[in-house]
Formats: sequence, C-alpha cells, structure tokens
Amino acid sequence: MNQKSKDLKRKLIAAAAALLIAFSACVVSTYAWYVYNTRAHTTTVHLAAGSSVKLQISSDDSHFGYSTDMTASDSFVGILNPVSTDNISNGFQSVKKFENVMKNGQNRFMASIFQDAEQYKDYFHTTLYLRTNASSMDIYISDISGTDKVASKPISTAIRVGFVVDGVQSVFELTDAANPEAEYNTKMGEDGEVFVLDSTKKDGSVNNTFRPFNKDNFCEYNKNTGEVKLKDGSRKLGTVTGSGAADFGASKAVDVYIWLEGCDKDCVRNLLGATLENLSVSFSGIASEN
Repeated sequence: MNQKSKDLKRKLIAAAAALLIAFSACVVSTYAWYVYNTRAHTTTVHLAAGSSVKLQISSDDSHFGYSTDMTASDSFVGILNPVSTDNISNGFQSVKKFENVMKNGQNRFMASIFQDAEQYKDYFHTTLYLRTNASSMDIYISDISGTDKVASKPISTAIRVGFVVDGVQSVFELTDAANPEAEYNTKMGEDGEVFVLDSTKKDGSVNNTFRPFNKDNFCEYNKNTGEVKLKDGSRKLGTVTGSGAADFGASKAVDVYIWLEGCDKDCVRNLLGATLENLSVSFSGIASEN
C-alpha cells in the first residue's frame, strides 16, 4: 500500500471515529425529555385546608375534614413524564419527535414535534372539594412544598402544580431553586428564557409570555391563630359560598394537576430516576364579610 493510500485510510478512520463520537453525543442528548419515564414519582400528595372561618376539604365530595391524602384515592400510577402546556384546559403535550439542531457550536437532538400527553400516565390529575360555612370565602394557597429524595437530583426544580377553579387556571412552580445542570432542551427558545409550549400547536412553538406563580403569590396563614393575611401578590384561586351560619354550603370542585415541566431548563438528564419524597398543598380562605 503506497503512502497516499495509507494517508487516505487514516483520514477515513479518523472521520468515522469523529462521526461515531458526534452520534453518541446526540444519542445522550436525545433523552432530555425522557429523563423521568422509569421511576420518578410523587410518593404522597397531602392537601390541607384551614382558615379563621371553617374551610373543609374532601377527596370524594362526601367525607370532609381539614386534610386529605390524594394518593390513596386516585388512579395515578406514580410516574411523571415531562410534559408542557400554557393552558391546562387545552391539555398537555409530550415529545413525539426530536430534530438535530446546531446550538452553541454543538450538534444536539432537541424536542421539536409534540403529541397529546396521557392522563394518569404522564401527569397527575385529581379533583378535590372545598366547602365553608361562611357566606362567601375567597380561596388562596398558603403553602406548596416538596422534599427531594436525593439532593443531587432536585426533581422539585422542574415540578409545577396547577389548579383549575370554575375554568380559571393558576399554575405554581414548586420551588424557585435551580438545577445545577440546567439546560434548555427544545428547538424553540433560547437559554435563559422562561417558556412553555403553546398548547394550540404541536410543532414545538412556545409561549414566551407565560409565567408560573410562586411563593410570592401565596397568602400567609397562622396555624396557631387561624389568621389569614394577604400579600400584594396573593393569587385568588376562586370563591366558595356557604350558609353564613353553622351549616356548610355546597362544595366547590378544584381540579389539581402535578407535572414535570419539560420546557423548564431544570428538566434535564441528571434527574433520571429522581423521586420526590412528598408534596403538600395547603389552602386558606378569607370570608368576604370580614
């Protein structure tokens, strides 16, 4: 074999090796939207209600009290897959297709085409019921909290909790903490942006104006005194009406959704197999006559 043939062979081998390395990198990146689909789950969803005037909660609209555990009474199988939406009423989307995209000088497979997500498989949804004996009571969130099972896999950073009352949605992020390995993972949008999928499309289009609520939008509830105080940004979920006397009025349905926001840049590979020890939501109310 002459020198030219040897040089050509070496170049071909080097090119093949480089192609293999590039392909391997793309395969690793492919799983950005699938990091939780084997083991991640919420182990407990505890919902509590309380206020200076009586506010009660139920998971079946018949047995009311001041707290309820949703996991025992719901058909959720305990697995959360990354999904996204800007409007819960329009449903959630999970990734269907990836596209090879050049980002920051690197070839990456990024989520580009999406499909409808499956309830009870990809995200948690249940309905709870609130009732009061006040004439009218405005309902707020006083706390949403969760504990990561493994600190190095902070699944809480990508979780959203959504409520729909009388057709109006309120979406909260579980925590404003950041995943140290955060990296955006969809074709649309750029690093540093806050975005979710446009629920009216399936091509990866994003809604850059949507922002989740956070702890600044809670109300303040004193467990010792039962006093509820509003902050400037407290988000009202809805209003429950009652008798204004000793008897409780008709219940108000509250749809609760828990999901992993796939467009959140915190939703990346290091959370593979991550679990959340528990998730708690506390409701509080302020009677309008006060």
